[in-house]
Amino acid sequence: MNQGSVLKTYLRRLTNLTARNRSLVLTTLPQEQFLDIHDLDFLDGKPSFDVIAQLIAQKSTVTLCDVLDPRYERVNAASQRLKRIARTEAFLRQERGAEDLHVGYPFVRGQFADGTVVRGPLLFFPVTLDQDRGKWVLRRRDEPALLNRSFLLAYSHFNGTKLPEALLETTFGEANTDRDPLAFRTQLYELLKESVLELNFNSELFAPHLVPFERLSRSDLETSEKKGELKLYPQAVLGIFPQAGSYLAPDYEELIERREQSVEDSEENLAASESLNWLFNRAANQSQLSTLNALLSEANSLLPFPVDASQEAAIRRVKAGESLVIQGPPGTGKSQVIANLMADFAARGKRVLLVCQKRAALDTVYARLRQVGMDDFAALIHDFQHDRAPLYAQVAGQIDQLDAYRRQNESLDAIFLEREFTQTARRIESLTAQLQEFKDALFDESVCGISPKELYLTSDPDGPRVDLSHLYKSFRFGEFDEFLRRLGQLENYETRLADSPWHPERLDFGPFHFSDVPLFQAALRAIPVFVKTLSDQTEALLGQALSWNEAVGIETARERWREVLELLKTDGVWAIFQKILNGELTTEFSHWLEARVAELDAIYGAGLVGASLKSAELPVFQQTLHAALTARRGMVGWWFFGEKDRLRTEAARYGLTLSLPHLERLTQLVEARISWESGLAEVETRAGVYLLADDPAVAQALFEALRHQFAQAQRAFRLLGKPADRLHMVARQAENRNAFHHTAATLLEIVHPIPERHRAWRAFLTDGQIDAILHDSTRTEILAQRLPRDFDLLHELDGLRMEFSRTEGEVLQRLSTIHQFSLSTIFQNSLRLAWLDDLEARHPALCSVSGLKMAQWEEELQTAVMRKQALSRDILGLRLREQTYRNLERNRLNNVVTYRDLKHQVTKKRNIWPVRRLLSALSDELFDLVPCWLASPESVSALFPLNDCGGVTFDLVIFDEASQCFAEQGIPALYRGKQAVIAGDRQQLQPSDVYRVRFEENGISDEPEPDLEVDSLLDLASRYLPQTGLRGHYRSQSLDLIQFSNERFYGNSLQLLPGFAEINRWQPAIEYRHVAGWWQAQQNETEARAVVELVRHLSETEPENSLGIVTFNYPQQQLIQDLLEAKAPPAPPGGAKL
Repeated sequence: MNQGSVLKTYLRRLTNLTARNRSLVLTTLPQEQFLDIHDLDFLDGKPSFDVIAQLIAQKSTVTLCDVLDPRYERVNAASQRLKRIARTEAFLRQERGAEDLHVGYPFVRGQFADGTVVRGPLLFFPVTLDQDRGKWVLRRRDEPALLNRSFLLAYSHFNGTKLPEALLETTFGEANTDRDPLAFRTQLYELLKESVLELNFNSELFAPHLVPFERLSRSDLETSEKKGELKLYPQAVLGIFPQAGSYLAPDYEELIERREQSVEDSEENLAASESLNWLFNRAANQSQLSTLNALLSEANSLLPFPVDASQEAAIRRVKAGESLVIQGPPGTGKSQVIANLMADFAARGKRVLLVCQKRAALDTVYARLRQVGMDDFAALIHDFQHDRAPLYAQVAGQIDQLDAYRRQNESLDAIFLEREFTQTARRIESLTAQLQEFKDALFDESVCGISPKELYLTSDPDGPRVDLSHLYKSFRFGEFDEFLRRLGQLENYETRLADSPWHPERLDFGPFHFSDVPLFQAALRAIPVFVKTLSDQTEALLGQALSWNEAVGIETARERWREVLELLKTDGVWAIFQKILNGELTTEFSHWLEARVAELDAIYGAGLVGASLKSAELPVFQQTLHAALTARRGMVGWWFFGEKDRLRTEAARYGLTLSLPHLERLTQLVEARISWESGLAEVETRAGVYLLADDPAVAQALFEALRHQFAQAQRAFRLLGKPADRLHMVARQAENRNAFHHTAATLLEIVHPIPERHRAWRAFLTDGQIDAILHDSTRTEILAQRLPRDFDLLHELDGLRMEFSRTEGEVLQRLSTIHQFSLSTIFQNSLRLAWLDDLEARHPALCSVSGLKMAQWEEELQTAVMRKQALSRDILGLRLREQTYRNLERNRLNNVVTYRDLKHQVTKKRNIWPVRRLLSALSDELFDLVPCWLASPESVSALFPLNDCGGVTFDLVIFDEASQCFAEQGIPALYRGKQAVIAGDRQQLQPSDVYRVRFEENGISDEPEPDLEVDSLLDLASRYLPQTGLRGHYRSQSLDLIQFSNERFYGNSLQLLPGFAEINRWQPAIEYRHVAGWWQAQQNETEARAVVELVRHLSETEPENSLGIVTFNYPQQQLIQDLLEAKAPPAPPGGAKL
């Protein structure tokens, strides 16, 4: 397969085979893009089929209708739609350089073999729409009519039928097509008859007329059409039908034409045409490569962002002229490398293009460029149509800033900046040299058998370790093999017993013998028997069996239960308790009663009339008093007042006379009695008890009794616990106090044996084993039946432990305190750390790491590096600003003429040029102002025309996330660069588009082409370009998150840099949570709700952190998002970001 075929295959792969491709499924006719040809029927005095007849006859101009007819409304309506289509077609042609206006005829309607619906043209007649002398006319483009390639590829894909290449390339030009409409249709019928296509070519197609294009939804097509049946209809539509569904297609067509012409012109190009060597080699050979040994010094590196060793090595190779594939997992700084390359190249006056399909990746790099002030010199194009206005505003702003840029540069001391930059770089090199002494101290092997360097590299201060103080000197490396052998035997026993239910959760079997096995078994089998008895008794009492944990909880809360029983031993307290329990007496009543008690006690303490006056007599006696007071204040009235004797008798009870002050005091006592009884009546009503009596002392006693009973009932209610507490449930379900006392006391009696039984079981079993049996009774027989088989192994294991020497035994005892890791791992790490402590004491240079000297070196080095980065940013800004005005040209009047036309085009309000046209006409000036561009592959093809001189537009083209970009989508952008950098990660997911069915060749070619067997641009570039890897992984704060991938996928090539604080927390970074849910319709609601609950918890406990949720399908993602939006409250300011 030659290279032209490879490009053609890539072109076919760009074809969109989903229902979104209107070349396949056209259900309606949007006014801006489509028109039913039958709507033109007799608008120009001819039937609508005449348009098709003239196109078949290959007429250069086909008249449609008048542009304006004041007498015929249908003509004006059709003219308006044609005007909209013409505008849309012209705009799209200018924006992307593609001409996609066609007349589609006839239409195929039906379903493919797999049930996929289709309703699209069979043939396309390429046309342009224009006005000529007051008429709307179609002009045939200088291209033959062609079969709908999208339909053919969809037919091949969904029907599983391989179509010959000749059919895909079939056209209907002047040389091979009859111009008579009937003969043309007959020729088309013969073509279809001889092909593998199974289409219903019916007699309606031979009639010289069209039928209207009716509106049909996809559901209508699915209902009305039969699976596997495809029928042709005499319908025709004028509209915009992109033939590749991509802006990349015109580039491919031009590349294919250029390569075919190149091969025809020169026999020497034939070999190069058979692969993509011509494309990748041209990128590397545009500039002369310097030797890789000439590494760049610090003074020659203009990198405004931090770099590690692997990043700097990659940057040096690119600066040396190489095209390169840079690989590294997320977190290794690919975007950092890209930003540094863009800054360095732009500072040297180079043009740089960053290409990526992922918007987030472009935004990330652009945000980095903004950090160093490059945003004005970088154009971020997400959508080349909608981003035109901000781009033009940016360019206009750059032109307006020319004078300000010049003044800013002239105000800076450029020579001083360069000198300080060089001095800082040399200081960095000097500090690096001073660290050599520390390096030498790392290689002394004379003390413990290996070097401190190896100890540092093979030990983990934050890993498992035990204290080997005063023990480590007995273990010199290379001299403790015997200990390791016995330790290995010990681990072999551990491995042999790995599946044993008795290991490692068990007692020490040293004191036991095989004869003790029945005792173990008896203890095991006694547990479920006791639990069953407990369950039966509680079920008989409560109608519901209690779980073991609940029974233990009752026994644990025995004192609390007893206190409740003691508090509720009287009917009065029980009655009030029931009202509290039922919600009749709430906390609000408690507060109210407390206030009333204080008030009524104050009244009672201040004095009131006693039992001599009954409650019913008080109002009358009060009126008598008021009358007496009135009479007493007058001499005549008092002489004739008739109730003196009664008043005198009542006053004498309280040591009072009938004087005016004493009468007033007696009135106060009566009113106090009335007020007090009114308060008691209110308490009586709300509490539902009887308190009032003719004798105030009796009423006060009843009131005090109520308060005491209420306090006891409140105390009992608080002791009940939560509603789910068993005591609470018993109280609520009890019919009366006696029933409650009976049930509660019986439960306490039932659970009383639990502590004694538990102590008996612990003689043979651990608490963990007991808990496991309690939760799963089947483990009883598992343990009982397995014990005879494992007992000897367990006994031997304990015997092996006795063979270790005293020192070794002490080490083993310390090692056994950690169970998560193997004994040898713990020992090796602990021994290394112990020797490191010793060696640091012998070689103080090693201690400089924790001393002030190393800290000073580090601080000075960090300061120097940061200062160099800051200076790099200053110099970067200076050089970028200088490039905007360094090539200014002036006329004889000393007026600047550079950028004059560019500013006019980006600031005018009418007839605004598309970006593609602007780049074609004024690219040099535009690149001086904006040397860095960031865009998607399709935007690149839409914006940047392929130049005639080899197609080179940019000095450097960078692909980010190339592992997730299909190879065919990157070739056109790659062609636009002198040099290429392809960044990605082969271990990430292969490129995919869940919304698009990608065309793939069926069958196996006789000459397989390797370039077509790889999916991603990264894999394709790796076949031709040298590769380098980024090794420093700094994103994951915990080793747990990346170590597995490093070992299994990256060959331990990554240098892991965990966060110091995080690694010292001793908490795993990965947590597994089992959720017992069910998948239904690709959704697991139980799991989704668990995720939402976890999000809520994390948002409350860690509001400063952001959260990410990853699902493995789209429906589950939507379910989680719906639940979050439905349940989660609005996040507070500064809350967690999701």
